[in-house]
Amino acid sequence: MIELAQSASAGESVFFWILAPIALGGAIGLVLARSAIHAALSLAVTMMCLAVFYIMQSAPFLGFVQIMVYT
Repeated sequence: MIELAQSASAGESVFFWILAPIALGGAIGLVLARSAIHAALSLAVTMMCLAVFYIMQSAPFLGFVQIMVYT
């Protein structure tokens, strides 16, 4: 576990710690939303964060497919 944390660059760590709470907030907002519009916006936020995570992990095709298909 410690080896994985040490292998990530500082930029990846910063992006992860910024985007992870946003993705988590979007997922919680999706579940707790009373309006379908708000739930859809929360889903879009979560999916965009996932796409950025994929792109950061050297999977740009998967990230772009995530954006084009699921968002």
